[in-house]
Order: sequence, then structure tokens, then C-alpha cells
Amino acid sequence: MKNVSHRNQPEIIRGFTMVELLVVIAIISILMAILLPALNKAKKYTKQIQCLETHRKLGVAVGMYISDYGWTIAYS
Repeated sequence: MKNVSHRNQPEIIRGFTMVELLVVIAIISILMAILLPALNKAKKYTKQIQCLETHRKLGVAVGMYISDYGWTIAYS
């Protein structure tokens, strides 16, 4: 029995076919189409939360001012 070595055989380098690349691009496009509306909704929700947080901070600041100085406003 001969000792068969696979080291001397040339390697077969196989690239992607055009169909495989198009399928991958289609899958990525479908995933993006699914995820982008959710991402936009999250961005709107983030802006809403930031706005509410700004209003809360303004309310706290006004409350602290009123507790320190009362309702009187001094004009100079």
C-alpha cells in the first residue's frame, strides 16, 4: 500500500459566486428594512425622554428658587 500524501496536491481556492453574493446582500437588506423603523422609533422616544428630563430640571430649578427667594421678584 502506497503512502498517499495530500501535501503535494494543489489547494482548490473557491470564491463566492455572484448568486451567493446577491443572496447575502438581499438578506442584509431585509434585516435593515426590519431594523430601521425600530431604530427611528427608539430615536423619537429618546428625544421625548430628553425633553421630559429638561422640563423636570426646570421645575426643580424653579422650585429651588421659590424656596430660597419666595414669590417676590426684585427688579434692579
